[in-house]
Amino acid sequence: MDFIKLNLEPRLLHGIVDRGYKEMTAVQEQTLTKTLQGMDVAVQSQTGTGKTAAFLITLFERMFHDSAS
Repeated sequence: MDFIKLNLEPRLLHGIVDRGYKEMTAVQEQTLTKTLQGMDVAVQSQTGTGKTAAFLITLFERMFHDSAS
């Protein structure tokens, strides 16, 4: 799935796309759809599968929304 389908804050999405990322990894697809809705997840996966990026995308998205309110 493409990152654009997540309806992220435009500045965050541009940062992701500008660095060459278009499609999510399997781990990101499975977790971001939940964490962006406020759900908690526990993930165990190999190094390099996108766990940290999924965590940070959720964190930055929440920061953008919190600063807007």
